[in-house]
Amino acid sequence: FGFGLFGVGTSWVYVSIHDFSGVWAWLAVLITMAFAAVLAVYFLVLGWLARQLMAPKSVAMLLVFPALWVLVEWLRGWLFTGFPWLVAGYSQIDTVISGYAAYFGVYGVSYVLALMAGSLALLVKSQRLLASGLLAGLLMIGFLGQYFALSQTEETGDSLRVSMIQGNITQDRKWLSEELRPTLQMYHRLTEQHWDSDLILWPETAMPILYQSVKEPYILPLAKKAKAHHTTIIAGVPIGEGEHYYNSMVAFGDHPLQFYHKVHLVPFGEFMPFESILGNLLKALKIPMAHFAGGGDQQPLFHIKNIPIAMSICYEDAFGEEIISALPEAQLLVNVSNDAWFGESLAAPQHLQMAQMRALESGRTLLRNTNTGISAVINPDGSIQQQLASFKRDVLTATVKARAGLTGYALWGNAPVIILVLIILAFGGRLARERS
Repeated sequence: FGFGLFGVGTSWVYVSIHDFSGVWAWLAVLITMAFAAVLAVYFLVLGWLARQLMAPKSVAMLLVFPALWVLVEWLRGWLFTGFPWLVAGYSQIDTVISGYAAYFGVYGVSYVLALMAGSLALLVKSQRLLASGLLAGLLMIGFLGQYFALSQTEETGDSLRVSMIQGNITQDRKWLSEELRPTLQMYHRLTEQHWDSDLILWPETAMPILYQSVKEPYILPLAKKAKAHHTTIIAGVPIGEGEHYYNSMVAFGDHPLQFYHKVHLVPFGEFMPFESILGNLLKALKIPMAHFAGGGDQQPLFHIKNIPIAMSICYEDAFGEEIISALPEAQLLVNVSNDAWFGESLAAPQHLQMAQMRALESGRTLLRNTNTGISAVINPDGSIQQQLASFKRDVLTATVKARAGLTGYALWGNAPVIILVLIILAFGGRLARERS
């Protein structure tokens, strides 16, 4: 099951390493299959633990297995820097079960979903009264949670007019030296068409060149124009500081220069774990700028028109507890990405779905700007206000409102769910021992 889930759900690994890194097709297939096989081990552990904690059927369906499912999902999102992709709770972003997210996060939604699956199994075989009552109760609580979710936060009265530029630079052209000037000219031209916006947002590594090389001839003159129009530009650019390189965002224009360095890096994409052993693999994958360093955990928030903004870059929005670490100070969330690495695969809609969950968990509007799509304005309830079509050069302009306050999830994170499942597993283990 695990191999099938990740073999299909993360098939975009093949696209990135074959189509854009030039790895032979047979080797790319093997790497993708190996990646899926490693992730499938989590389900092997899940099955083994379920056997060890086997209890009476109703207890197993309603307590042990749902708790194990969530515990293993959480471990997958934490061990070895974490890979929280395809967590079951994301599948419910557009259903009534999403009503649990603002209080208990995506793992809380996963737990409720697994509990409902156990209830359905019991409904078919036995314990029909218990199962149907539990299903009805879970749906009703989800509905109430959805209804009251936004009451946990409130609008501050401040707003921003935002323009997000989707440059649509294909990955096979992005880092070519002959493409640099046309790329910079394109972003400059589209930016000048939207000086009436308070914030103009460019995607991750929109400038495919070191910051130090473009600061004087390009960024500072553009910042001067932006300041004259009382506009701020936030743009992605790699930054070199001494021996370290950072995947960064820089804000310039109506405010002094502000910087954010990506903290949670992608293994094998932005840094190579065990580089002394696997260094040749990095060369084979031909990933540009793949020796990034992580930024500090306590970086200051961006401030645009006195609205504090929490930045995240690409993969970072897959980690709910990292996003809420900027709350309650942050009143708006911004995530930028370059999903061009994955072509027309499942990766972009999956990534958008995770961004929707982050908005819902935090009770904040989230601006998601990407190079090739899907760029979107996501409402605090997780719904999409506006979005651009993929693989199209376009600009999305919208007015967004700042919000303050804390959702339940922003207040306590994943701790309640993990503590709950550990207590349940301890209880289930005791029942299993008594049964044996």
